[in-house]
Amino acid sequence: MRFWAVHEESERRGYAFDRSKVGRARGEARIDVTEGQLEHEWRHLMAKLRARSQKDYARWNDLADPRPHPMFRTVRGPIEPWEKT
Repeated sequence: MRFWAVHEESERRGYAFDRSKVGRARGEARIDVTEGQLEHEWRHLMAKLRARSQKDYARWNDLADPRPHPMFRTVRGPIEPWEKT
């Protein structure tokens, strides 16, 4: 996946995204993300949705195995050490 996927997703969601900040597409790139970090991010997102959007919370809460965007490659590991928990 290219980092342009971020821009494409922002357009799909109707965000105002400065395309010049992305740079030129240079082939495929993947970012490693640990299983622990993904789990942490998912719990964080669910807590936000629960407080802000019951409709979205209900839509996503029962998802047993959320998958990251294809630009991420899941690797074994804990929550990142820089994360505030």
